[in-house]
Amino acid sequence: GTDTIEVDVRVISATNRPLEQMIQHNEFRLDLYHRLNAFEIHLPPLRDRESDIDLLTKHFLAKFNRELEKKVTGFSDDASAIISGYRWPGNIRELQSVIRKAMLMATGPIILPESLPAEVVKAHKDADQLLDALDWSEDKHASFDLCGFIDNSIRDGRGDVYAETLNEMEKILISRILQHHSGNQSRAAEQLGITRGSLRNKIRLHGISIDQVVTSAE
Repeated sequence: GTDTIEVDVRVISATNRPLEQMIQHNEFRLDLYHRLNAFEIHLPPLRDRESDIDLLTKHFLAKFNRELEKKVTGFSDDASAIISGYRWPGNIRELQSVIRKAMLMATGPIILPESLPAEVVKAHKDADQLLDALDWSEDKHASFDLCGFIDNSIRDGRGDVYAETLNEMEKILISRILQHHSGNQSRAAEQLGITRGSLRNKIRLHGISIDQVVTSAE
């Protein structure tokens, strides 16, 4: 059309880059900057708002309990210390992602340090002590020693080593594929090249616990 239509809107924009420097380097338009900069709110990074971490953590717990149909009530003391002491370079989005992943990996009502991402745990000042005390690694299955497993079976004189070895390998394979697809059994079955019903049977057989994502039952 050719008629002028008046609208009443409010534009809220955000940036994590120094716009003044970008203007000097002709990377951002000066006129657009002045149009947007009618009122500026400086929001410090999450690491400088320690009291907000606890509030946001509780918010994300409630949110993902609903979305994931979980019943996680909180964090262990060690897990809480790790979260509060982390620098959160990715700010709120990183915190949200970490909480969601931890809740997906949790097998009980309390989130333990082993459910937290490796980079978050290792950044803690007492990381070495925590890792020594936990049955935790960056990937519980990454260090599976196939040759060692076979040697132990031979040494112990166990029969049917072939079946036992394949069983262990299958458990790891299914767990990794399910983790990759965030617990989506249809996509996992498709990539594995088996039916969804067959995948469900294998999940039950290997004692793999799934709540949208997987964690192997010990």
